[in-house]
Amino acid sequence: MQVTIYDATVAYNDRNQVSSRPLDTVPRVQVEVQDGWTVSDVLVAGGHRAVSAFALLTPKIEADVAAGEYRAVAVVPDLVGIDDEGRLKFQWDGHLVSWVEFLRATEVPLYRGDPTRIVVYPFGAAGGPEPDGLWEAVQSLFDNRHLAVNALEEIAKTGSGVGTLVMGGRWIKGVRRRQIAKQWRAQGFTAARIREYLARCPQWDPSQLAKQTYLTELEARLALTNAGYEEGSDGLWRPSDTDEGRQRRHVIDEIEQRADADFDPVEGWSDHFPLDEEESEDDQ
Repeated sequence: MQVTIYDATVAYNDRNQVSSRPLDTVPRVQVEVQDGWTVSDVLVAGGHRAVSAFALLTPKIEADVAAGEYRAVAVVPDLVGIDDEGRLKFQWDGHLVSWVEFLRATEVPLYRGDPTRIVVYPFGAAGGPEPDGLWEAVQSLFDNRHLAVNALEEIAKTGSGVGTLVMGGRWIKGVRRRQIAKQWRAQGFTAARIREYLARCPQWDPSQLAKQTYLTELEARLALTNAGYEEGSDGLWRPSDTDEGRQRRHVIDEIEQRADADFDPVEGWSDHFPLDEEESEDDQ
């Protein structure tokens, strides 16, 4: 396929901002995407850095390139794709997202805009260590012990029927939570990326979330509930406007903040969660 790449770096002014101007006033090149190319390959073919930030073209950006400055995707750590099995994949630590995987993500859509026309901006990130918080986030998202009975009943109504409702104990035992954490680590998740990933879609179908993240639908519904979402009459889940929903989202924010506070810029991710330890009493 052919991709048109617009160069918004020419609109960068001495105040370190992208100045307002219509898209047709900035240079452009056309790139023929080859089989096996990564997103970074496409950017380099257009004359830009492999880690440049870019936005997919929308009517607002077409009218004013400055409108895309704060919507731009940083190749590291914001870039995600969908692999051949329909699973989510972050670009991190040598795990590169192909152009085909990125296109699948735009179809979901985890990105909005025209992927055949992208606007490159004069900033980006080179990657490296970043805050973690994954294990604490997994522990929080898959704990049902403090949810009200009505919330548990709604979660248990999966598309394949009603799940087993177990009061008091955890539905998802420690071994399974470790499996989820290990898989999510392989996909590139951190606490911050979990929040950002959920925020990419205005509403979620639990079956879609389950497929992308190696969960069952019951697990996906529980995670959405603990992330502060609620199910609508159409079966889709959206951020809850209730005090309880806002508080649940605040819990995820606090986990991310603790990860920031504990971050070691040298060591980076700390794989301290007990993936291979024996199950403890707290895991029951």
